[in-house]
Amino acid sequence: MNEQTPADLNRTQALTEIERQVYEWQLWVAGFGEEGQRRLKGASVFISRCGGVGGAVALELAAAGVGKIILAHAGNLKPSDLNRQILMTHDWLGRPRVECAAQRLRALNPRLEVMAMGENVSEANVAGLVGQADVVADCAPLFEERLLMNREVVRQGKPMVECAVYELEA
Repeated sequence: MNEQTPADLNRTQALTEIERQVYEWQLWVAGFGEEGQRRLKGASVFISRCGGVGGAVALELAAAGVGKIILAHAGNLKPSDLNRQILMTHDWLGRPRVECAAQRLRALNPRLEVMAMGENVSEANVAGLVGQADVVADCAPLFEERLLMNREVVRQGKPMVECAVYELEA
């Protein structure tokens, strides 16, 4: 039998009063309602890269009330990242961008569990990263990473949303 962690248990519980207030508009949506919001609260999403596209995906999922986001993105924040990576701020220049993204997401939604990995998808970590999530959002600009994730989601039978951009190509 799989034991649930405290975070897992929190995501499967009924909505709190503050969650009902925050997600009020979503609760009104026909066919979604409180049950849909509870399912979203119980969901986990792995987002490969938290740059321009991945940051926007993570921000919207955090705002919508997803319960857990797993981010993987190597490298430190550079000035050229600031005009397109909406989770990044000037005070994080030279520091790990994935940590900046995690901090911003937690500030937006303090009920959100964020796991921040300071590495890009690789042969060594892809199975573990995909294995922790219900859904994968492929926001990596490089085909090597995207193909690794595609292979792994097929192997694990998980859905993947592709939404990558490279230069001006989507």
